[in-house]
Amino acid sequence: MELLPRPRLRHSQKRVAKETPTTHDFGDGNGPVPAYRHLNPADQSRGGWVAETAYVAETVTVGDTAAVFGHARVGERAIIADRARVFGMAVVYGNALVYGNAKVCGGARVCRNAEVFGNARVGSGVEIQSRLNSKETMGRLYCNCRMEALQEVPNLGAGS
Repeated sequence: MELLPRPRLRHSQKRVAKETPTTHDFGDGNGPVPAYRHLNPADQSRGGWVAETAYVAETVTVGDTAAVFGHARVGERAIIADRARVFGMAVVYGNALVYGNAKVCGGARVCRNAEVFGNARVGSGVEIQSRLNSKETMGRLYCNCRMEALQEVPNLGAGS
């Protein structure tokens, strides 16, 4: 008997590796909502909480104390670690790193090789990314920085 090739799934149809759904209170005032613990790709370890309304690709790593909720989307090889939170309509993708107590929210976009860490908060239409043609390959936002309103930060440099 010849096996047929596995059907190719469109991105929106791919199954995300996750545990059985339950509920979790993300502390955002919405109370407990349907959520699951993400299954991390490298070692199949149990990752952080992800709301059923959010999307996290199976290639993403979510640390066990990190969280993704609201209608946030995290894709490609992004890493959300420590006590970081990605929520609202935020989008994180590429090789982006969000860690520490950082928050990415609203309509923020963190992509390519960008890093958001410490107590940084990125929201309301801000985009942080790396410049592909720059010697400094990472846009970084950290410490007690807070960025709101509509602005683009293509490269903050290593010392900013």
